[in-house]
Amino acid sequence: VWYAGEALPPAQEAVVREACHPDVAFYSIYGSAEVGIVGYHTPAMRARYGPRAFRLPPHVARAELDAEGRLLVTNLVRLTLAPVARFFTGDCAEWIDEGAGVLRLCGRHPNSASLPLGNRLLTYGDVRAWLAAAGGEHLLAQLRVTARGPHYEVTLLTSDTARCHSALVQRVRHEIQQCGDAFHPVTVRIVGSSEFRRSATSQKLLPFDYRV
Repeated sequence: VWYAGEALPPAQEAVVREACHPDVAFYSIYGSAEVGIVGYHTPAMRARYGPRAFRLPPHVARAELDAEGRLLVTNLVRLTLAPVARFFTGDCAEWIDEGAGVLRLCGRHPNSASLPLGNRLLTYGDVRAWLAAAGGEHLLAQLRVTARGPHYEVTLLTSDTARCHSALVQRVRHEIQQCGDAFHPVTVRIVGSSEFRRSATSQKLLPFDYRV
């Protein structure tokens, strides 16, 4: 079974094995619309390095990791009208064998997700900075934007703000007010993680939840 895009959770692998065969082998490809397919993951790599290891063959793509561990990719074989060089994939990684192009994905970079909000482009790094400023750097969070007629309601969902609720409310209201008059009211809710919107395929927490 070949798959790409979101990671394939163990529970979904188990469903495929039950439906097909207990010994079905899973292969994954890595890439994006901008750089194309540039890497792969095989059962042998999983056994040796774990489920998040990928090989980006040096003759296919040049992979670089910057000081923050961000994965930058240049496709060396794909013919495009405009060359794509040192494209930031949105992922962070660490080298396993740099010479062979084998690396381990370590998750999405905090600033890889963004949301246009009025006259600002918010990143998840911005949201994390709000939490940190209010003493909640350890919290899970999701920014929800809901259309209410001509206006929008902005809600920050957090896992627990008991210790910093007042400071966080003030910080979020101040930041969202900079986006324009259409974004109000701003609320901060204390919710359990079950209320967070997650990816339907991987169950990853989505940094932004835009509802119309």
